[in-house]
Amino acid sequence: MADEAEVAAAVQAALDEDAEARELGIELVKDGIRQEEEWFYISVRATNPPPRRYRYYEALAEIECALRHRGLEVLLVPVAGN
Repeated sequence: MADEAEVAAAVQAALDEDAEARELGIELVKDGIRQEEEWFYISVRATNPPPRRYRYYEALAEIECALRHRGLEVLLVPVAGN
């Protein structure tokens, strides 16, 4: 099973690889990782949120799906603010 550092690195790599995530400026929130059993809850925020929020949530869902294909059980949790 992966640890928090490995999961954070995998999430960051997925964000870096995803064009939509880069456009929206989706970033990990420092100290925003929590694990419950096999699931990791990762806090993220968009520094450049779109006018239509569905684009943001679609991008998060696509990244979660890509991470599951890598064997990681991750939920990206959107947070507001800095």
